[in-house]
Amino acid sequence: LKYAGAHVTSDLVQGLGVTQSDAERLKERHGAAYTPLVDAGEMISLPSTQGQGARTASRELVAHIIHQRVDEIFQLVGREFERAGYGGGRLPAGVVLSGGTAHLPGMVELAREVFAVPVRAGHPELGISGLVDSVQAPRYAVPVGLVLYAARKSAQGGAPGVMFGGRPEKLFAPLKRWLQDFF
Repeated sequence: LKYAGAHVTSDLVQGLGVTQSDAERLKERHGAAYTPLVDAGEMISLPSTQGQGARTASRELVAHIIHQRVDEIFQLVGREFERAGYGGGRLPAGVVLSGGTAHLPGMVELAREVFAVPVRAGHPELGISGLVDSVQAPRYAVPVGLVLYAARKSAQGGAPGVMFGGRPEKLFAPLKRWLQDFF
């Protein structure tokens, strides 16, 4: 699916009249994906431009905007599960959420409600030493998992299943640079 946390941020831009970067900060600091978890009376300050004056919004409004988009994304994912033959609770191991928005309060609760199966937020594998805290977040679960998969395959003497006609150094150079920033 071509939907992700960026769509949630875009909805906050439209719904609250804030910039993209302010919407991202609001999502991270005050966001919730499941409206029932939020106190209806809690107010938050909205960033404002010069001449706009102080602005506030209820945290419930922020949660409502996020809830609507995430619910839509989960409904689309549910349809894909159905199409693949895994609908109707036929995912006994459940669903693992990953990505930058997976850590938002209420993501797991909303996913459980929509999918009716066990749900958890994914984190890079426990027991990995040398990773800085920021890489332990759900947003890095998939990239770290792919690196671990490739490393294990390589250690077992096999290739990770990638066909590449050039030199392996070229293929993995961007990944190596990214990893060096964290180690």
